[in-house]
Amino acid sequence: MVETGLINLDNVLWTDEATFKLNGHVNRHNCVYWSEENPNITISREVNAPGVCCWTEISSERIIGPFFFDATVSKDSYLALLKDQIEPAIAGKDLFYMHDGAPAHYAKEVRAWLDEKFSDRWIGRRGPIEWPPRSSDLTPPDFFLWGVLKEQVYAERVGTIDELRHKIIAACAAVPVELCQKVCQSVNDRLFTCIEAGGAHTELF
Repeated sequence: MVETGLINLDNVLWTDEATFKLNGHVNRHNCVYWSEENPNITISREVNAPGVCCWTEISSERIIGPFFFDATVSKDSYLALLKDQIEPAIAGKDLFYMHDGAPAHYAKEVRAWLDEKFSDRWIGRRGPIEWPPRSSDLTPPDFFLWGVLKEQVYAERVGTIDELRHKIIAACAAVPVELCQKVCQSVNDRLFTCIEAGGAHTELF
């Protein structure tokens, strides 16, 4: 068991959404390039390639999901996910829920629901437990899960949206519980490294 402050990291649900494209394009907004000069990287991809947006949660016990959105995540679709899928999956458990500060997550209706269901046990923008924005090197979905899933999904060419969905589901199911636990508990060291780095990027360390 690893505790950070008053939070047992084994009891945190780390959540996020990501888009998977048929052409294998990876959104690099969380990528960090270390270079003395501007690398001026140019990547040519089809901009409007079809794909799917999926949500997953990783904890020390398992991965919940993936769940797929038919369109861009909105406050209504996200709240429906919380009510219809997430609440039944974690019923009766004393857990902390973490999400980032995306607009759909920050909606008044979503925060009201989290206040009711998780009280002082949710982590995020303007939540009872704040989380630093743009901190992709601290959250397990960003520093671990999406990379692992996309490496497996795109190991071979994907032909259809249905095939893409099935490959994402299979990739999630293939992640061992022992690895989930190791990854989630590593957040403790990452947090202290971030503090020591004064809030700067920590992947270099």
